[in-house]
Amino acid sequence: MDAAALGETTALIHGHSAEALHVICTIIFIFCGVKALFHRELKKVLLYSLVGLVVDIRSLLTLNSSLALTSFFFHVFNFMLITTMMLLASALLRAKAGSDRLADMRGIGRALPRTAIPLGAGLFAMMGLPPFSAFFSKVLMVYAFVDSGKIVSSVLLAAGELLYFLVFIRVVRIVFLEKYKGRSLQEAAGGKLIAPYLLLAAAVIGGFLPRIAVTPFAALAGYLGSPATGLPVQQVSWPFPVLVLMLGAMAVYFFGQRSNKVAGLLSAGVCLLAMAILFFDHVGAYGTGFALLILFMGALQFTYSVSYMEHSHKQYRFYTFFLLMVAGLLGVSLSRDLFSMFFFWEIMSGWIMYLALAHEDDAFSVQEASKYFTFNYLGAAFLTVAVAIMYKESGQWDFAAMAADFRYTETTAIAIVLLTLGFLMKAAQLPFRIDYQMHPKPAPTPISGYISSTVLKSGPFMMVKIFFIGAAGVTATSLLPLDLIKHVSGWIGALTIVMAASFAMLTNSMKRLLIFHTVSQLGYVVVGCSLMTSLGLAGGLLHFVNHMFFKNLLFLCAGAVFVATGTDKMDKLGGLARKMPLTFLCFMIGVLAISGVPMFSGFVSKWMIYHAVMDSGYIGIAVLSLFGSVLTLASFIKFMHSAYLGQIQDSVKDAKEASWYMLVPMSVLAGLSVLLGIFPGIALAPVNSMLAQFHLQPLDIGPALIQHGAGGINMLYVTIMLLCGVALVALVYLLTKIKTRSTHVYACGARDLTPGDSHVASVNFYEDSKAVIKGMVRLTKTIIGIKGDYVER
Repeated sequence: MDAAALGETTALIHGHSAEALHVICTIIFIFCGVKALFHRELKKVLLYSLVGLVVDIRSLLTLNSSLALTSFFFHVFNFMLITTMMLLASALLRAKAGSDRLADMRGIGRALPRTAIPLGAGLFAMMGLPPFSAFFSKVLMVYAFVDSGKIVSSVLLAAGELLYFLVFIRVVRIVFLEKYKGRSLQEAAGGKLIAPYLLLAAAVIGGFLPRIAVTPFAALAGYLGSPATGLPVQQVSWPFPVLVLMLGAMAVYFFGQRSNKVAGLLSAGVCLLAMAILFFDHVGAYGTGFALLILFMGALQFTYSVSYMEHSHKQYRFYTFFLLMVAGLLGVSLSRDLFSMFFFWEIMSGWIMYLALAHEDDAFSVQEASKYFTFNYLGAAFLTVAVAIMYKESGQWDFAAMAADFRYTETTAIAIVLLTLGFLMKAAQLPFRIDYQMHPKPAPTPISGYISSTVLKSGPFMMVKIFFIGAAGVTATSLLPLDLIKHVSGWIGALTIVMAASFAMLTNSMKRLLIFHTVSQLGYVVVGCSLMTSLGLAGGLLHFVNHMFFKNLLFLCAGAVFVATGTDKMDKLGGLARKMPLTFLCFMIGVLAISGVPMFSGFVSKWMIYHAVMDSGYIGIAVLSLFGSVLTLASFIKFMHSAYLGQIQDSVKDAKEASWYMLVPMSVLAGLSVLLGIFPGIALAPVNSMLAQFHLQPLDIGPALIQHGAGGINMLYVTIMLLCGVALVALVYLLTKIKTRSTHVYACGARDLTPGDSHVASVNFYEDSKAVIKGMVRLTKTIIGIKGDYVER
């Protein structure tokens, strides 16, 4: 056998050996994950997890590249750091509990917080979440597979870690979020905590200084082979307003323990301070505009929370996590590069949001928060692979540089598909099992309102940015793959509009109805933005802003009702308009705005989206969007009548108007919903600047005028005509001098009916329509292999 043939044979054997090793590693990885998921002893849960993840890291060596070797060393170092910290902390907890069984350690993390913090931090770090250094080694690991051309393996790797995420989140739930019912315990001695906390500090420092952390491992890989080039680990860019919020969260945690009011008002003040700083430190109209809205809405939420959260416990903790979540979202909007955006995205939607959503600590809150966290983690898995592909193809992270030198290939098409999928998942736009995508109903109302109105906008925000900047701006609009992505996104948005609004017809819960309509209204944003035309993008972005105001307004009104009555069920309410007139007025403005009634903000943005969709030839999408508005109005008529109209029910007879801490934010949002309905040009002026940034033709607008083709609409004239009509009706009513007469409601001779008996409850609305919707739900579940009808959670 000659040398060439021998070399080919050796390479073939080596290739088959690598493939066989990879299969064996995968089998062990899955086996250990399943064993850890169902084991009852904490020590064995951790050990099985560690073995499985070691095998996962071992798969890097099958790639035979210097980059993979660097990733291997870096990940092993982080793995040893975090596992040692977890094992030390868990040993202390097991000693205190006197048992290794998870069932005997329920809530021990709440009883011994100082002892348990290193374990909790280690669990989140093992999930690959920031600000821990393991986040960067995880990204580097995925990138090593992408760089070797194994994109499918990188997707499977990222998705496969969901199994170990479930293992770790199970331990977090049991140890930290369940109630502790055991004997009184004392924290571990300070000397025993030195080592775990030093390891924790090292993991966090590595997360803030990743380039420094990875450098020695790259040098070691270079010493053993060829030097690794093009490492995707970048120092995260921290915008100054984000740092202000981070420092503000620390101040709230320490000073807020003295006074709940101080915690709330200090949080609002930090948001206003960051807003002022933004005027001197901006990143363009698009990012800065979203950032200002993020902070403005945050200031309103924190002010409202001063009164709303009076019923809750550990409010300083609530405000701290809430402010950190706002900081993560602000970082997404202000990031100038894809890497920093992804870092802040994980902060926003990772463990910080999870702990904020589970604040009430009851079993239902923890269950729903865990479900939402799991869905976010799955979406982030797609984003991890996508950002790795984008860097490999462009060689840089900066958005502007990426757009200037972008090469459109089959690989980058996959990246854009994965990015779009992740962003649409964040906006809860996939029309299957929509209940799993929505944020939890039992979360505190200020959090629910903020997620619905602001946080979920991060999905459409980044989708637009990737479409227009990451995909080389206007030159990408002529490419068939991107056109297909736009087409599919538009139909997904339209289907979600109708599907979510249909579910809202079925529910009896105030917050669940509003959450369904959050998903539905985001569908309008996705439809408009996916068109990538001037009118479509302007309409989508205007609805992006309008929805922030009227949806948050509706959530705050529902929260005011909950505080006054103690119930979320519409069937238990009635006649509240006489008890809470100011809340009812604000609620009515929100209803008219979300339903798209002229003179209110939702009408203008929907009018623009409808015209843009028709101009683009999507007749089916236009019909679905219009039908969604009909369903929206119908479901809110049910809400309005059940809660505010009719006879005052005995269960709400002691209800009182909301406090001024709650009424002021509600009034501000109501005023903005009217103002932007009459003068949409106030919001469209900055939107025009964004259109120019995306190389699109700005619209011809005035304060109240929107010109479109040969026609247009002037909302001031429309408002004047409507008010004249209302005045005419009022004048006729006054001139006719009709006398009103009060009498009993005719009840066919029955005289023993209570106000509750004669009140039309929520469940009695649209019975035939709801039967049709339930039939469609049942059919859809049957098609995709799920049994049962619509379930009210």
